[in-house]
Amino acid sequence: MIPMLIEEAIKIKLKSDMHPAIISDYELAYALGFACKKLNISTDSDLKKMRENVIEAFKSFNKKGLEDENLVNMITVYEVSNNAPDNSKVQELINMGYNS
Repeated sequence: MIPMLIEEAIKIKLKSDMHPAIISDYELAYALGFACKKLNISTDSDLKKMRENVIEAFKSFNKKGLEDENLVNMITVYEVSNNAPDNSKVQELINMGYNS
């Protein structure tokens, strides 16, 4: 249930014009999976490393609209804070984002 709520939260934030922010590593995990799919890069089990890879790939990413802008801004601004203790949920969320 919780992964689905996180998925919905990120989907809402991507469409928002209110400068949305990621609030947890769980949300970051989903957003990074989603970004990896968009950027056609592989995921990683290490959130910090995956975030760095995504931010690097964003440098040559042609943003097409509000959703892309929000995705880039949310991932770039949020720092991994190690507030997601359940690594299996983190992996599940990465996969959900990638497969959405």
